[in-house]
Amino acid sequence: MALTPDQQRAFRGLLTVSMLLDDALDTQLRADSGLTHSQYMVLFRLSEAPQRTLGMRRLAVLSHAEQSRLSHAVTTMERRGWVARVKSVDEADRRAVSVRLTEAGMDIVRTAAPRHADEARRLVFDALDDRRLADLNSALDRVLPHLAELGLELPSAQEDPVLWSGRHTP
Repeated sequence: MALTPDQQRAFRGLLTVSMLLDDALDTQLRADSGLTHSQYMVLFRLSEAPQRTLGMRRLAVLSHAEQSRLSHAVTTMERRGWVARVKSVDEADRRAVSVRLTEAGMDIVRTAAPRHADEARRLVFDALDDRRLADLNSALDRVLPHLAELGLELPSAQEDPVLWSGRHTP
């Protein structure tokens, strides 16, 4: 069944915003911090994890990276001293590898985060008044749990309490 014209308009808008934001945030991070957006997402997710350590599989989910791409990114960041591969924190699979954020990596996150937030504000939130921001959150309150119910892997409420704050968790 085809999408209605309103559904087409909304879906194309979401896809366009998603792609443009990823590109713009990547450009900003490269210019300001020498990071790619995907590297920042890995470092950011590690910075919020217990002991700043995550298993590679979970890190792939949280940073929205394919396993092979994540492995390459971790190797690059490991050479720069931002992360270290460590024994798995998963007792069930001792062969698995975890990644730990180093203090140098945490320094990169601390430096990059304020300018990254400024860019997010400029790109998205400067265009929204309080009512429109509430509308956006209201739509996401329904879409995020729906995606989880359909089996898509999202961060859990423990992994991303900000994402799920005030939202129904599946």
